[in-house]
Amino acid sequence: MFVVDRIVAILRPTDKMLHWIKDLPNAPDIMTIKNLQTDCTALLLPPFESPRQADAYIKGIYEGIFESELISWGVPKEEWPENRTYPLFKQWFNTEFHSVLFDIAFLEEEKKRNAAG
Repeated sequence: MFVVDRIVAILRPTDKMLHWIKDLPNAPDIMTIKNLQTDCTALLLPPFESPRQADAYIKGIYEGIFESELISWGVPKEEWPENRTYPLFKQWFNTEFHSVLFDIAFLEEEKKRNAAG
């Protein structure tokens, strides 16, 4: 396995985001927290020594992440919250940081090279 020297951040929407979505005019009736927290966004970040450093990095780029999440949920821009602040981002998303990432596809490539050679 090939170890990737990066940090993975997983964004998990919270109940607060769910409640906001449900208050939208065209919100799907079947939206649940399970729907929101299935197949969450994963971000590949630079390597950091601690989750605190990774969180500081997210704080510096959260606006783009926030907008991407709203777009991915099909929320029309005119319905986006006006004050998309970092505190609101933190209320709407729990961020998990993972420091170990294995590139498993690397194993398949290695197998092909060994079979050919």
